[in-house]
Amino acid sequence: MVPQRNASATQDRPTPAWTPGGPVVIAGGGIAGLTAALALARRGISSVLHERAEAFTEVGAGLQISPNAFRALDALGLGAAITAKGTAPEAVDLHGLDGRVLASIPLGEAAVTRWGAPYFVLHRADLIAILAEAAEAEPAITLVRGVAVEDFAEAPGGVTVSTTAGTVEGEALIAADGVWSRLRPRMPGPRSTARPTGKLAYRTLIPADAVAPPMRGDRVHAHLAPGAHVVRYPVLGGRFMNVVAVAASAWFVEDWASPAGVSEIEALSKDFDKPLRDLLLSAPKWTRWPLSTVDASGSWTAGRVALIGDAAHASLPFAAQGAALAIEDATVLAARLAGGPTVAKALAAYEEERRHRAVAVQKVSVRNGEIYHLSGIAAKTRNLTLSMLPRGALMEQLDWIYEWRLPA
Repeated sequence: MVPQRNASATQDRPTPAWTPGGPVVIAGGGIAGLTAALALARRGISSVLHERAEAFTEVGAGLQISPNAFRALDALGLGAAITAKGTAPEAVDLHGLDGRVLASIPLGEAAVTRWGAPYFVLHRADLIAILAEAAEAEPAITLVRGVAVEDFAEAPGGVTVSTTAGTVEGEALIAADGVWSRLRPRMPGPRSTARPTGKLAYRTLIPADAVAPPMRGDRVHAHLAPGAHVVRYPVLGGRFMNVVAVAASAWFVEDWASPAGVSEIEALSKDFDKPLRDLLLSAPKWTRWPLSTVDASGSWTAGRVALIGDAAHASLPFAAQGAALAIEDATVLAARLAGGPTVAKALAAYEEERRHRAVAVQKVSVRNGEIYHLSGIAAKTRNLTLSMLPRGALMEQLDWIYEWRLPA
């Protein structure tokens, strides 16, 4: 595959504290990899990004860009594109089993006022398209489609990367190849592994004109049930509703989008209130995504090689921070590489800086899942507690996540 090198005019860029002898090699053209390439370019560091697919696409459904993630993307010059493609929900509503709203987290202008940046929801494909378009316009980024990174070896003054199209020499290797990373186990020393969680996410998109009026709107809704929950919100300019339902399941394959049967959705939806149950059963098709995690307390770096995003710390999605953490990782890694003094020390500094936050988000995600899936007396107590919380209490619990900014 012939690499595509961008040819657009470049603007004045900062000069790294050290002189790179070659580009940084990036494995993976998802959110983490593309953001890393852009963040490096904005700091004057060139990169070669390899994506095994022939096109930069995303088969998933929606995602949430919380203020911490938006702030980082906006600093890369992508804020206007996110605003144009995304929907800014007015709130997150938490519903009980009967559909009643137990509590709400104000967003919209309240998010901007409290956290200094907006909160958006959008389709993953839209975010990938925004990142890929920016990368294609960036002279410091070389995009290689249809080629996978398979292995690597450190060499004097750099790293030799083996791909399905040959070898590439670089200053460093960033493994952004996801939760089932093929590069993570090839790094020396003990590494965390991807572990199935026994939970399965069902995903679908429902045309907005097929959604009953009471279920429409621009808010994010989370419906809680014993052993399961459903999250729904508008994407693609409001033309579709993104719906994700999570429940326990022993089924597992390394696949993001295996088809789900109608009987599975019928079993999942039986405990929910009728409007939500009707919505779930109206979906034209569902896909299954077995949820796996990667322990963030494991090592992420070795010499000139670093893991970022899900390859380093895949989390349960119950804090809606998977994409945000990947975006944060990319901007921190680029900043530390630009600051030197050596590649190995810069990558070690990135890992040290990011680990505590990733571990904390993983813990919150696990805890949220436990709370969402309570049953019996515990669920009734949860519902009563949520309904009695003072206004702003849930926002306060999110401050440490949403107020994040790139450290100096």
